[in-house]
Amino acid sequence: MEKTIFSLGLLAALVTTVPMPSVAQTMSRNLSCNATIALGNGTSFVYAVVGSIELEGAGRPVPPTSRSSGLVMTVQQRDRNGRLQTLLHRAPLENWEQIAPDADYSRLPFSGNFRGKPNDGRGLYSSLGSAHGLYASLRPVDELPQQLQVVHYLSPGGIGAGQFVRPGASRCRSAS
Repeated sequence: MEKTIFSLGLLAALVTTVPMPSVAQTMSRNLSCNATIALGNGTSFVYAVVGSIELEGAGRPVPPTSRSSGLVMTVQQRDRNGRLQTLLHRAPLENWEQIAPDADYSRLPFSGNFRGKPNDGRGLYSSLGSAHGLYASLRPVDELPQQLQVVHYLSPGGIGAGQFVRPGASRCRSAS
């Protein structure tokens, strides 16, 4: 019986002296991504996504808990003479998973690895500032994104309808 009491006392002493793990630390990393798509008439669209991504201690993006993402998008149209016209300036990108939590994210016409999955919208963003629909996919979703693909609807109709442009994969870089 004495052994048991001594063991319990020792266990209690160990529990009170062992430090508790701290709450996971997060850090923000600034991100800058650019994409361009050439249209058939000598003009092109230029897309720029900038802002910050919240990362947990292991370097993985923190799952979104609000619509706001900390990212903004600027869209410019370059004519055949090189003149730029800004169509959308620093429009906030919303976490699409928070806007439509039960959506089939695979319906957006992203290509390959940029495509979402049913009920998994990680790394997918929407700009509510676009007239017909503007979406961004940042990949990979388990670390600081390194690539961007944009789907930009140029005519009404939403997902699955209307005319859209989709640049190929573009590089992102960590910005200071």
